[in-house]
Amino acid sequence: MRIKNGFFMREVAGKYVVVPVGAQTNEFKGMIQMNQTGAFLWKALERDLTEEALTERMLDQYEMTEEQAKNDVHTFVTRLLEAGILEV
Repeated sequence: MRIKNGFFMREVAGKYVVVPVGAQTNEFKGMIQMNQTGAFLWKALERDLTEEALTERMLDQYEMTEEQAKNDVHTFVTRLLEAGILEV
């Protein structure tokens, strides 16, 4: 899965926000704010990666259990899918 074209993450005043541009502004209203971990996962999703690959990257980057990494990745991916931001 990967981020759909027309969505960009920017750092604004020390916070990470995702905003739509172009045609996506007609379908997606607003923006999404995320923390540093969310920004890390977002950058990884700019490539075509599976949840398993994202979990491995989380475990390489952060000190956490595999279960916590899986849960965090699944929650993040689910929210982006529900918002229509990811392509599968």
